[in-house]
Amino acid sequence: MILWLFALILLIGETPMPQIRVLTDIPYNTAEDAHPRQVLDLYLPTTENFPIVVYVHGGAWVGGDKNGYANIGNTLAQAGYGVAIINYRLSPQFTHPAHTQDGAMAVAWLVEHITEYGGDPDMLFLTGHSAGGHMVSLLTLDPQYLEAVDVDPSIIKGVISYSGLYWIDDWIMNWARNAFPDGDAERQAVSPIHLIEDTVENMDIPPYLMIASQNDYPELLVEQADMGAIFDKFEIPYTAHVIDDRDHFGLVTAIGTPDDPTTQIILDWLNDLREDD
Repeated sequence: MILWLFALILLIGETPMPQIRVLTDIPYNTAEDAHPRQVLDLYLPTTENFPIVVYVHGGAWVGGDKNGYANIGNTLAQAGYGVAIINYRLSPQFTHPAHTQDGAMAVAWLVEHITEYGGDPDMLFLTGHSAGGHMVSLLTLDPQYLEAVDVDPSIIKGVISYSGLYWIDDWIMNWARNAFPDGDAERQAVSPIHLIEDTVENMDIPPYLMIASQNDYPELLVEQADMGAIFDKFEIPYTAHVIDDRDHFGLVTAIGTPDDPTTQIILDWLNDLREDD
C-alpha cells in the first residue's frame, strides 16, 4: 500500500511531455534522379501555425547524418517548434556548391509544403552545427542559393550556428576532402565572414545566435569571435556564447538533457524572436 501511494504521488507530480509527431525520410528533391541523401525528418508539435527550425548536421561536408540529432528535433518540437533535420550530398563524391544547393532545396520544399503539416512558412529559422553552421550562414549571407529555388532570402527570421565555420582555409580543408576548390579567391567567395559587407548593403541580415564550446577546436573559437567583430562593425544583431564543459560534438548532442545551458539559451532566443514578430 505504501509503495502504491508513493508511485501515485510520483505520477501526479510528473509533468507530461507534449505530444509530437515524427515523420522520417521525406524526399525534398522529388526528381527521378534524386540522391538518396536528399531527404529530411520532421519533428512536429500538435499545435497549428508553428514556426519551423531547419537543422543541418556537421561532419566537415564528408560525413554526418540526420539520424544522430533526434534530441534536437524532440526538444524543440516539445517546445512548440516544427523541426526539419536534413541530410545532404557529401564530399568527396560531391563538391561545392552541391551541399548548399541541397540546403536551399530543402528550404524550398518546406516553404511549399509545411502548411500541409500545420507549420508557418513565414516563420523559418536556420540552424546548423560546424559545417552545417557554414551552410546555413552561406544560405543566409549569399542570396543566390535561395533565389535559385525561387525562395526570398528574407524568409529567414534568424540563424543559430553551433561551432560554426565562417571561412574556408587550409585547416578545415585537411578534414574536408574535395569539398571546396583550392584557389584563394574561390574560397573567399564561399566564406561567410567575407560576404557580410556586400550583403548588408543589399538586404537585411537576420539576427544571429552563435554558440561554441569551451573545449571546442581552438580555431572555431577564433572564428566565432572574428565573426562577432564583423557583426559589430556593421551593427548586425547577434548573440554569442561559449558553453563550459562541452566539446565540439557534445555541444549539440547534449541539447535536451537536464540542466543543459545550451537548451535554455536557444529556447529563450527563439521565443524572443517569435514574440517580436
